Amino acid sequence: MSIFKTIPAGVKDILRRAGSLDRAIALAGQYEFAKALQLPLSEALLAQDIVNGVFQTVNLTNGESLEYPMDILNPGDEDDFMAYVNPGHGRIPERQVEADYVILRTYMLANAIDIPLRILRDANWDIMSRMLDIFKAGFIRKINIDGWHTILASGASRNSIIYDSAATAGVMSRRLISLMEIEMRRQGGTFTTLKNRRVTHLFMSPEAKHDIYNWTLTEIDDVTRRDLYIAQSTGGVSKLLNTFLVDLNEFGVGQEHNDYFITALGQTLPGSKVEIVAGLDLSDPSFIMPVRENLVVNNDEYMHRNQKAGVYGWMELGFAALDNRDVLIGAL
Repeated sequence: MSIFKTIPAGVKDILRRAGSLDRAIALAGQYEFAKALQLPLSEALLAQDIVNGVFQTVNLTNGESLEYPMDILNPGDEDDFMAYVNPGHGRIPERQVEADYVILRTYMLANAIDIPLRILRDANWDIMSRMLDIFKAGFIRKINIDGWHTILASGASRNSIIYDSAATAGVMSRRLISLMEIEMRRQGGTFTTLKNRRVTHLFMSPEAKHDIYNWTLTEIDDVTRRDLYIAQSTGGVSKLLNTFLVDLNEFGVGQEHNDYFITALGQTLPGSKVEIVAGLDLSDPSFIMPVRENLVVNNDEYMHRNQKAGVYGWMELGFAALDNRDVLIGAL
């Protein structure tokens, strides 16, 4: 969907000035146009489904600390922190807890797009709106790629890939989902009353999701299958038991996330499996996206000689997965 469904009031005159053959008039109009874009573009980026709703955006001001504490309770330490029967009198023992800190690094993302002056002069909003969508999509795609690389690296650091040894390679089985749900609980590292980790969202390839639609009656009943089809046809998110099923084009054999996990992260899939799925606990997630500087948009002053106009922009952000127990990788 375009940032503007219709051309905003006053923008058509700005576009015509921006496309003027008089350089002074053109530069002034291009500056106005760039500044008119900054707020709606920035809002569109924040409102967009950034990294599929996984990361929490943390807006930072200059000088604010980027130190984040890790979870104070490590796997295996649960029994060190429990209440006990207190005698009639006596001193209650101390239980000291502390946590390591991670310093997050932010970095700059930049994008630019150019357009002939004649299109600006014509003030053709159909063309302009598509141009702005391309400009916006460049930021969104880069943000989603970097965010998912962080998630997959966090999952790889667990050194545990769950798979169904009885299932055919490349086919999503009901048992794989069950194994991932159980493993997320067993290896969550906390006791039930503090945080009972579970797979709230399962990210997979479109092929894996359609395998679920083709499960037999021994794996899924007709009522549940109907609910999955209705969610798919109405644009909703499919849900199986308490787990949301989300398909992404970047998952699957030969696709971006799959190749990154195997090639860049050096992971080997067990049992002749060919693709990964990612189970995440988003009930109280530890995935954050600190934003040091929101999107800034400016006009390029040195393109008039080429009978073009351009806008460019940048923003500063970062990504972190503070606890890898919120990520679990499966293979099929």
